[in-house]
Formats: sequence, C-alpha cells, structure tokens
Amino acid sequence: MASKPRIRLSGSSFSLGKNYLRRFGGLFKTMFRSGKLNHDYRHEPWLTTAPFLKVLCLKWAWKVEMSYCDWIYEPPLHEGYYVKVLSIVNQWKIEWPLFWQMFPRLVSMRLSPSQFSEMMTSSPNELIHLKEVTFHFGAESVSDAISALSKFQSKCPSLEAIGYTSIRSSELQYVSDLTFPTIKHLEVNVKQECDTPINFTFLSATSKLFPGLKSVHITANFCCNSECTSRTIWTFEKSYEAFDALNYDFHIKATYVEHLFSSSRARLELYTFLTTKGDISGDSYSYTVKRVFPGKVLIHDVTVDSDGDNYDSETSDY
Repeated sequence: MASKPRIRLSGSSFSLGKNYLRRFGGLFKTMFRSGKLNHDYRHEPWLTTAPFLKVLCLKWAWKVEMSYCDWIYEPPLHEGYYVKVLSIVNQWKIEWPLFWQMFPRLVSMRLSPSQFSEMMTSSPNELIHLKEVTFHFGAESVSDAISALSKFQSKCPSLEAIGYTSIRSSELQYVSDLTFPTIKHLEVNVKQECDTPINFTFLSATSKLFPGLKSVHITANFCCNSECTSRTIWTFEKSYEAFDALNYDFHIKATYVEHLFSSSRARLELYTFLTTKGDISGDSYSYTVKRVFPGKVLIHDVTVDSDGDNYDSETSDY
C-alpha cells in the first residue's frame, strides 16, 4: 500500500506549508472533475474525509485540468492565485471575464485554436505572464492555430513556446508568410501511422514561421496493433534516415514511441538491427535507443509484446 504524506493535526488547526505540497510534484495530484474532488498520491487514490484538506488542496493547486467547466467557478478557486498551468480538455462554453479574474497569472495553457481566439478576444489586458500555449486539435488545423496567434500576438508579449498535440504528422504541413520572432521553443506530439516513416519536411516552413527558434521536440507515437503487418525493418530504417538528414540552426530532439507485437524471431531481429543505430539500454522486450549528433538527438522507446512463437512470423515480419 502506498505511503501517505505526513500531515500534523492539532485540534482544528494543522501544520502544512504550501511548499510541502509543491515538493510532491508528480507524486501528489489533486483532480476536480464532474463536481467531485479526488486526490492521488504515487498514482494511488488517497482517501481523506477531512473537508478542510480537500479545500486546501484545491486552493493551492498550481496545475488544473478542466474536463467540465462548471466546477471552476467553485469558491475555493476564487480565493487563490496559484494556478499557473491550465489545460482545457473539452469544448465547453467558458465565461471568460470571470475566468480572468480567477486565473490572472497563467504561465502555460493547453486549449484549442478557437478557445484561444475566444480567450484573447475577452482578455482586457496583455497577458504578460503567458509564456507557453499548446494547441490540441480536433476538427481544427494548424492553420487555424497560426491565424489565431497572428491576430493576438501583440497581447502575448512574453509568449516563447508553442505546442501542437493530438495531430497527425501529415497534418503539420502549412504555408504562411507570417513570422513570430518571439517563439523560441516548439513541441509537437504526433500520432504516426504504423506503416509510414515520419516526415520532417514541415520543419522547413516552421523555421521561417518561427525564425527565433532555439529548440524543437517532436514526439511520434506510432500506432500499431496486434494485427499490423506493415511495420518492417524498412520503415524503421527510413525513420532513422529522416532524422539523420535533419540540418537546422536550432536543436532538435526526436522521440519515437512504439508498442509492437511480434514473434520471438522478429523481436530478436529488430533488437539486433537497432543495436546498430545507437546506444541501447534494456532487453529485447523493452529498450531505448539513443542516437546523438551535434545539434540533435533521437530517443527511440520500444516495447514488444511477444508470446513465444504464438505470433506467426508473417504477422510482423521485420
């Protein structure tokens, strides 16, 4: 059973500093969804019947994910100014004037391009604290995000990092004459088709769009399932060749993440092949390949499900 944070209680008072909760970082998590407040500690539910503690955790939350927007108007959030990172998951109607009263010091936001436009339209002042915006995409496109940024970039004088998530690499292609000189960092999280090597050609347009770029981090999640027949040694080779060909003035970090299904023979063949591609750590079931060049690094995380010879070798023929 996971251990719980130590909290000293004395009658109706308690001793718990703000920095104490913050030290937990990823260990301690407060969530308020659908009107219900939950706490996790070390990824396990932390059950508490103390109402004051629940309110305290909500008051001091610095990172909030909004799945439903009705609860954000609860009094505890009105009383604190600690929230700096906010993620809006769904397309809910938000009362933006009240929103800015509640979250005046946001440093990082995750939202859709249309929500960003609505937010900036309603903002009465420059968002001097906002340094990072991550766009998630549904029916909207990268062009929509760029258009929204262009319209309101004067309201974000401190903005220096942009992110794209929930998007396919084929959807990253765009042409624009606009420039955003304050942007220094770009993070892209793409869903990559299993049988298609990642295409980095969008970086050419990106380097013109963000001429002040210092770093780009691209995470490609390869979507394979147990019935995939097209993930071959050839597609792995092409993905490495695409990375090797990159040559830009900014630093590039590429992370390939894949979960594969294969026979024992194919699993060992793939592992042997990837040992030639860089420093490798782990066994043939779960390992990481690190390939480093001046100005760029590739991290390849591979997990393989292999059940003896129960997978036919033709099912996943590396």
